[in-house]
Amino acid sequence: MIKLLISLMILINISIASDIYGGYSLSEPKSEKSIDANSSDRTDYELTASFFTNDYFTQIKRYPPIFFDGESIDSDSQEVFDQILEDLNSSDPEKSRITIIGHTAESLDKKSQVETNWFVDFFQNVATHQGDDPQKDINLSKKRGEIVFEKLLDNNVSKEIMFVSERGGKDKLYTEGVKEGRRLNNRVDVALYLIGDKDRDGVLDPYDRCPNTHPGLSVDKNGCAGSIRLDVQFALDSATVTGDNNDSVKSFANFLIKNPPYDALIVGHTDTQGRPAYNMGLSERRAEAVKNMLIEYGVDAERLKSEGKGLTEPLVNKEDVLKSKNEGKDKFEPLTKEELQKIYATNRRIEAHYFLRPEVVKKKQKPKAPRLRLKP
Repeated sequence: MIKLLISLMILINISIASDIYGGYSLSEPKSEKSIDANSSDRTDYELTASFFTNDYFTQIKRYPPIFFDGESIDSDSQEVFDQILEDLNSSDPEKSRITIIGHTAESLDKKSQVETNWFVDFFQNVATHQGDDPQKDINLSKKRGEIVFEKLLDNNVSKEIMFVSERGGKDKLYTEGVKEGRRLNNRVDVALYLIGDKDRDGVLDPYDRCPNTHPGLSVDKNGCAGSIRLDVQFALDSATVTGDNNDSVKSFANFLIKNPPYDALIVGHTDTQGRPAYNMGLSERRAEAVKNMLIEYGVDAERLKSEGKGLTEPLVNKEDVLKSKNEGKDKFEPLTKEELQKIYATNRRIEAHYFLRPEVVKKKQKPKAPRLRLKP
């Protein structure tokens, strides 16, 4: 019976691997303020816990634990360490990030134990050892993380890609009902994160301010293509252009005619009024109408594409404006009709994105993108 109970107590309880906790980097001191993903200070953001909770990665590889005996790495864990180095050497350093999380067995100070039945007391007594202290656990787990960090550093792994965290005895990988379980919880967990580029524009996802760039666009360092807003007026609930003031469309047509390496994507957007499916179709028809205008002004049809985004990409959100308007106020104030109309007008738009054709992008020397300014 006792053997069965002990066997049950030593079953492995795998911790939730996707959880990344607050920590620190040994490469840079961290400020307490939160850092935006688009921060120009890339090192600061990359080495904070919040960075690893985003959907930036094409692969996350979690290694078997590196076990410790006191403050020394267990000799059996050298193979795990060697595998980490091998994977790093075969990965692109620009896309690789490493998390190093130190752990200890849980502190079971007898003064903090809750009185319970003899069975629980028995296993607590087996698991408790003299010297348990929560702060010492934190210090020890921090020390273990730093040992792995230094060992990777000695093997030419850049400190700029490593994030270190200490968790003390908060995250058990093995049950601590028996002494062996406590020993195995003295460990460091290491994971390798490979950053992706979902829209394949050459700008990695954490720094891409335009994450859904249309295929083939030539982008700047922020992942954004050349883009302007065309001042086109449409009849209500229609794709028919109204008025004769189409100077912005004419100017853009002249730009394309004078710069033959560039093609264009015309994108239609609507506001949030109406049904999403209907608005999507309306935005597509309006983008197609502007595309046809450019063709009439002399642009080759093969250089143009159009698509609709409906209400999926608003420039201004009502919720954000409402929150900003009421920030710090005791009495709630709704948006006025004029404020709503201004938001709707901002989001109803036609955008023109201009980009190098694929065969031009493939050349070693890309022509410098001209600056486009539309006269009023």
